[in-house]
Amino acid sequence: MKSVRTCQQRGQTRSLVVLWTGLLLVALFNHLLLADIDVPGDYPTIQQAIDAATFDVLMITTSLLQKDPCFDGMIHEYQSILETTENLTAVYIELDSEECLKNYGVKVENTGDWMEIREVLEVIIGATNASYVIILGGISVIPRPSLEIYCPRENPQTIPSDVWYIDFDADQIVDEGLSISRFPDLFHNSSAVVVALRNAVLLHRCGGYTLEREVHFVIGEYETPPYGVCEECTFQAEFFDLLSSSDYIDFAGHGSPTAIFNNSFEPKFTIDYMDSIDLQTYNPVILSLGPCYTGVLWADSPTLSYEFLKAGAAAFVGRTTTEGYCIGDFVEDVEDGMHIGDALFQRMRMKVMTSGCRYIYCSHHFCLYGDPTLKLRDGLPAGLIVYVDYSVPPGGTGFYVDPFSSLHEALGQMCIPRTIRMMPGSTVITETIVIDVPVRLEKAQ
Repeated sequence: MKSVRTCQQRGQTRSLVVLWTGLLLVALFNHLLLADIDVPGDYPTIQQAIDAATFDVLMITTSLLQKDPCFDGMIHEYQSILETTENLTAVYIELDSEECLKNYGVKVENTGDWMEIREVLEVIIGATNASYVIILGGISVIPRPSLEIYCPRENPQTIPSDVWYIDFDADQIVDEGLSISRFPDLFHNSSAVVVALRNAVLLHRCGGYTLEREVHFVIGEYETPPYGVCEECTFQAEFFDLLSSSDYIDFAGHGSPTAIFNNSFEPKFTIDYMDSIDLQTYNPVILSLGPCYTGVLWADSPTLSYEFLKAGAAAFVGRTTTEGYCIGDFVEDVEDGMHIGDALFQRMRMKVMTSGCRYIYCSHHFCLYGDPTLKLRDGLPAGLIVYVDYSVPPGGTGFYVDPFSSLHEALGQMCIPRTIRMMPGSTVITETIVIDVPVRLEKAQ
């Protein structure tokens, strides 16, 4: 009965749109006939009226989410910056709310039923024509789907992944043109969601993320040991410095929900060492495509995905099973200008479409954490004005950012991948520098 109701609801939604459009058309023509004037410029057209109900990004949650005091403000700030920088519109929806029922004709009755959530989400995407879905909250707020996959001549495999929320035709392949991510938190909390939203806002304000300072913890130069957190890892300080000063981090080896290991199962990194690294300065994209289970979420305990996002990562991609990976280097597509969500999920879909059903196992177990609409930064947005005081002695402040600049709060966080050294003691007292390339401001010693 559930699927029948959903079909009826879809029909009702379409009928309401048609009826509403027809009434608006009649009203406009009646007004023109009575007034005997041309169409005024400020009257909405029928297409504009329809487009007003469409959105590019759905930020979805349920009433189970306990809102942090800053939550509503960050939602509005994210919507604003997304429209300003990406020309994308976003809408916040509580799937089990009366407002959802009023706006879209459907709502979730059982928040623990992921298939019901998918049915409601399908109706909403059909109405809004959205391309991106961001889940706000942990698996206690919106559960993670788990689907048993059947392929010819293959043993069935259970794949837990948020990707099943956007497989509306239930063909075990992510639908074309859609991507989904999550801003995770523990229990029903939202403080980590607020942090992830704030980082996304600042990254959009800076024009996106960067991939200029890469580090690959694979067999080779940064092998564990000596790099890593194992007892024999004598380069532990250097390891932490590399994690803190890189904007693109790639882990290989074995994994668990809370740790990454080398092939001898010596720990490269565990969540116990989060306080030893800084991800807020360079907001790295972190990939864990090889290590198993690093994309797993727990309802009431921290995992790598939760900790990395909360600490400041722009995005984290991990997998939830032991089935390997076969999507290739989707970062190549990111470097060609694609949104990170589009790049990842297009690779997932195309691998199965071109290679066959068995590749679902090694492609659709990946989960994206972070903003799917982020793109690679193409230089620093114009308008960052820095006033440099050359007379300040070494160790002094020496520079500040124009408080009227829209980027002033971003300096010192993520708009700074390169370094300019400013020599003190110059006869020039002050100088105005307009920065149009990514720089890091540093007082020369």
